[in-house]
Amino acid sequence: MDGRNGKSDIYVYDLSTHKEIQITNSESSKEFPAIYENKIVWEDSFNGSSNIYMCNISGDESEIKIPVANFSSNVTEDHAPLSVKFTDLSENATGWNWNFGDRTNSTKRNPIHTYSLAGKYTVRLTANNNENGTDIKTSEIKVQSAPRETPCGFNLLILGIIMFYLFRKST
Repeated sequence: MDGRNGKSDIYVYDLSTHKEIQITNSESSKEFPAIYENKIVWEDSFNGSSNIYMCNISGDESEIKIPVANFSSNVTEDHAPLSVKFTDLSENATGWNWNFGDRTNSTKRNPIHTYSLAGKYTVRLTANNNENGTDIKTSEIKVQSAPRETPCGFNLLILGIIMFYLFRKST
């Protein structure tokens, strides 16, 4: 609020155009809001002090699109080494930061990550939209130790012993 003309006028400085705009004049009533382009300004008294409020209004602007983090994976549990394909299902995101829980990260939208060691890993996706914030979603991947493989010859030996036993039993 400025009294430079001997009147209590309200001015707004537009940072994008570097121009000062007079919103009200001495004829403006404090009981009704003043409107200038897409700005509405009003004065109100609360607890004995006078406060000035301003709000930008426009029907042309699209609604604010806050990001909502979401993702899926092709597998959530298996043996090491485990290759997992992560698919971003986030809404309104323009950037992605993946933390795979094993001290590795990615900024790809749909990364593929391989877990080499057994363990439980908390995967965290931070989806962001530079204009409207961030959101986080987590999920767990369980990696089991690699299964022990039985040598092929050992299986044939066991099969042979069983067949020999059954042949002797039948005679």
